[in-house]
Amino acid sequence: MYLTDVSMQLVSMLFVLIIGLYFFMLVFSFYRREKRRTREQDVRRYTYEYCTKEMNLLNKYTNNIAPNREDKLLAILNLFERLAVGVYTEVLSEEVVIRYFGSYMRNFYEDNRISLFEMRKSKNDAGLYANYEQLMEEWNLRKERFKSMDSRRKK
Repeated sequence: MYLTDVSMQLVSMLFVLIIGLYFFMLVFSFYRREKRRTREQDVRRYTYEYCTKEMNLLNKYTNNIAPNREDKLLAILNLFERLAVGVYTEVLSEEVVIRYFGSYMRNFYEDNRISLFEMRKSKNDAGLYANYEQLMEEWNLRKERFKSMDSRRKK
């Protein structure tokens, strides 16, 4: 079976169309990847600037600016709750928040877990600072998992 001139032209046009579509998809995927990369960089930059501003507030709270312990506790819990909500909604980069506030947030949570429980009980609000608590529990689980993985590697 021989192909006619018309059918040869159709096959060559189809071949060019397929190559063109493949090239378009390749260029579009590079564009999307670059756009995603710049969005992640923007989120990290914004998170860093936000955390720097919030660190100034944290320093103010911890340097006895607030008149009593309860006011300091509420101010710090509000700060950490905002950070947790930002991480969960992906407005803030979790990596930057961990590097900036990770030890503060974990230590504060460990030291004030009972106070948080009592505050929820007194206000009859089980969801009070729940995002912060959930984030701390997730970080603790990850920390334990990494410890167990490291112990397996050393054997």
